[in-house]
Amino acid sequence: MVVAECLDNRIWFGTPRDRDQFRRGLPRFGGPFVGFVGTENSASISHTDSKLVCRLSPKAFWVIVLMSILFGPGLSLLLWLQPEGMNRHLPPFIKDVVWCFSLLAWFSLFRYVLREPRFEVPYESGNILFFRGPRAKPFRVIRREEIQQFEISERIFLEEGHRIVNYVLSVKVLGGRAIDLCGSTDHGLVSSLKQECQRITGRTT
Repeated sequence: MVVAECLDNRIWFGTPRDRDQFRRGLPRFGGPFVGFVGTENSASISHTDSKLVCRLSPKAFWVIVLMSILFGPGLSLLLWLQPEGMNRHLPPFIKDVVWCFSLLAWFSLFRYVLREPRFEVPYESGNILFFRGPRAKPFRVIRREEIQQFEISERIFLEEGHRIVNYVLSVKVLGGRAIDLCGSTDHGLVSSLKQECQRITGRTT
């Protein structure tokens, strides 16, 4: 049996067993998860004089923005102008589906332009600050004293039957709760991020 379900902002087609495997690979949210569990790296790490910053890679960000513009404003404009012959060849229910798809692309555009996820770790405080978009104030803070340890786990992304390993960095806080921070297919990048977070926060175990 093949099922279809919306998982992690994707329309998933597959067997129930494959779907359950994919769902187990989804991030455990507690802040904005940086990157995507997928087929290639979508996260980047940078340093300033005062902090470590993890956010979407420029390539991933602009691919999302450009695709959202194409299928959001671009598709909406096409449907609104209704080129000659479009109404004749496009059944009304298909047009409704296309409008819904366009609205989802609009949502994606605003989400990533205005609420691009990132987290920062200031060198001085060692806290983890979660941000959405360009605003200067974090919407959530994990204080250094709450942090127990950082861990890397493997998540499997299924792409046309192929198993692609993704590496997810998570932080374990008091109470035993684990929060996923960042995901990538690049093990070296995630390992380096873990070491930097351990060094800044002083949690080396």
